[in-house]
Amino acid sequence: MYFFIAIIFIAELIIALHIISYIVKADKYVCRLNEQVKEWHPQIEAYLFCIKDCVSCAKSCVEAAISFIRCKRQEIVNRIIKSLLIYFLLVIMEKKFKKLSPAVKYIVFAKDYWDSISA
Repeated sequence: MYFFIAIIFIAELIIALHIISYIVKADKYVCRLNEQVKEWHPQIEAYLFCIKDCVSCAKSCVEAAISFIRCKRQEIVNRIIKSLLIYFLLVIMEKKFKKLSPAVKYIVFAKDYWDSISA
């Protein structure tokens, strides 16, 4: 019976020694990694700062593009509304005053030509 307990105790000691040796190896590995991180820390910090600048620059570029698109969209909407209004008024004038029909066509042509120049 004492022999059995002694064998179990020795087995537990062997297992404990293996666990302790693995813990020591892991501690050495973590210490090496810590030293590498300490060496790379200034470089990593500089790279992260550069990445932060790049992200902020990209954000400002995207915001500028969005504002440009909004401005152009509003400009195009205004042009379309203005053109529709002019065409509507010219159609009304053409139907109301039949003698002005050729003049209205010339006015429409001049307006289209003017819009193509300004675009």
